[in-house]
Amino acid sequence: MKNVRFGAFSLIAVLLVSVVLAGELQNLHSVLAEPAPAPKEGKEISPGVTQLPGFEPLPLPEDYGISEIGIERTRCFGDCPAYTFIVAQDGSFRYVGQYGVEHMGEHTGKVSVGRLNQVMAFIGESGYMTYEDTYSASFLDAPTVYSMMVQEGDTKVIENYGNTGPATLWAIEQMIDSLLETAEWDEQR
Repeated sequence: MKNVRFGAFSLIAVLLVSVVLAGELQNLHSVLAEPAPAPKEGKEISPGVTQLPGFEPLPLPEDYGISEIGIERTRCFGDCPAYTFIVAQDGSFRYVGQYGVEHMGEHTGKVSVGRLNQVMAFIGESGYMTYEDTYSASFLDAPTVYSMMVQEGDTKVIENYGNTGPATLWAIEQMIDSLLETAEWDEQR
């Protein structure tokens, strides 16, 4: 009887501590989600990185045949920034800032290959090549965003005027832009 009380007390204590230390969504997840499988011995796939059995690594851009992605934002009648940003699979990029941006003119640099792989995986899984070529609107004074992907030698460029394309296209545009947040810019010559 003592062991049952001690076990129940321990369970209540653990739940209270987790409620106090956890956030709202973490608590909700612990109630709703299936328990995670216990880790097993894995194989080392690169120095210091072990792949656990049953878990597949994040697909790499070459898994989707993606060699390049890019975005170009155009001016509007207001203060819309205008630039072109094209990133290769190895993380190298070329950038041309035209209006309302910190980096004006032509630049090059590198982005995080890890973040780039995630963006390229999302684009590859989104069905980007099946999107319409043009999304337009009947109103004026909106910027146009052109996004681009080169997959297995085929180039797809999508025009998205006034953000009228699908929500996943907007997400792709935001993800490509986010690569600039941690970009390492080469010295300008």
